Amino acid sequence: MEAAMPPLRKILGTSPDLAEPLNFLAEADVATGHYAEAEQAAREMVDVQTGKVAPTDRRFGASHLLWAEALAGEHRYQEALSHAEIADKLLAMNAASAGAKARSVEAHRLLLGSASPNEQAISDLALHKSAEKISSISLTHFFRR
Repeated sequence: MEAAMPPLRKILGTSPDLAEPLNFLAEADVATGHYAEAEQAAREMVDVQTGKVAPTDRRFGASHLLWAEALAGEHRYQEALSHAEIADKLLAMNAASAGAKARSVEAHRLLLGSASPNEQAISDLALHKSAEKISSISLTHFFRR
């Protein structure tokens, strides 16, 4: 797959159409444990779509899901969390087909941490952030009395 990318980049340039082959490349890299390569492909997917595709487009959700999976595979959970949150929101919002709904479920599971130790770490981080917000709100409420 990687060998096909240089000619595709030459033909497609920075067109958002480049996101589709990058998606397959990133999926293959995540599936085979090549997380750094998957991260690069996912980052490029976001780059070629930015400013050319609506920010609420499900393609951004898929890109961020792969980016989160790659970062989680590299044990970079703090960074993965923001991408998992974006993926969860966008993929749930735009899920019409069975395949789209399945990707939405994957994003939500990654965010909640129900499928693997990497995902559990992301979930723990999300819960910690939520607890911090609640504590902050509670303290603000307390001091306003």
